Amino acid sequence: MIDNTAKIIKHKVGLLNLAEELGNVSKACKVMGLSRDTFYRYKAAVDEGGVEALFDKSRRQPNHKNRVESAIEAAVVSYAVEYPAHGQLRSSNELRKQGIFVSASGVRSVWVRHKLANFKDRLKALEAKVAAEGIILTESQVMALELLNVNYLCRFATIIFAGSAQKNYLSSSLAVKLIFLCLAVAAL
Repeated sequence: MIDNTAKIIKHKVGLLNLAEELGNVSKACKVMGLSRDTFYRYKAAVDEGGVEALFDKSRRQPNHKNRVESAIEAAVVSYAVEYPAHGQLRSSNELRKQGIFVSASGVRSVWVRHKLANFKDRLKALEAKVAAEGIILTESQVMALELLNVNYLCRFATIIFAGSAQKNYLSSSLAVKLIFLCLAVAAL
């Protein structure tokens, strides 16, 4: 008997085990609703590579021809960390001004590969770069970090306000004060 702990290959191993129990491949295939050809393919795979060979293998090959060049990819990542508040279209346009031609969707695909797809991820990368290299932040980078903190504080205050409206007045009034503080900071 073959162990069928993986849910993915349970029916394949079940067919092999049933054929072993019944001692008749045709009956096992008829009961499972599969052809004998399928049974023999599964059996050959197990004989060659063990039970692991029954896992589905992706036949899709990655198309590296569509990827941007490594120099362009490095420039896109560097720009994303330098200017975390810029979106993919603005990043594409600014890189084009520097002579680096990449589309907005190309910028997006590079960001996804390097886990920089959203604003928070790019800010985390900037903070990691500051911690590692000890660079001095530009004014736009400081503003982006402050914007994230204000957005977080406002979201937190909104959650407190929504959850505390039914509980008590004290936490509700605290949430209202936090929301006014967020609005005052955002106006600056």
